[in-house]
Amino acid sequence: MPKEPKSVNLSLKNVPTDLYEQLKKRAGQHRRSMNNEIVHMLDQTIQREQDEERLMKNIADLKSSMNWKTTDEEIQAAKIEGRK
Repeated sequence: MPKEPKSVNLSLKNVPTDLYEQLKKRAGQHRRSMNNEIVHMLDQTIQREQDEERLMKNIADLKSSMNWKTTDEEIQAAKIEGRK
């Protein structure tokens, strides 16, 4: 039987009331507890950052293998444009 991943307890302090209300609403919309919603949001944020880092590395590897002269700034600008 696989082991459950270890977890730790974490508390949030000084959460602004409006942010709390938004989290509460979002958790209700997704039928999650506030804790599960916050954990889900943190996980998604970290996954996106890791995906972006992998993508940037893949682009850099491809660029170097093809001798492209595209700058990192041009790639970043293209990513931002693609998100619009």
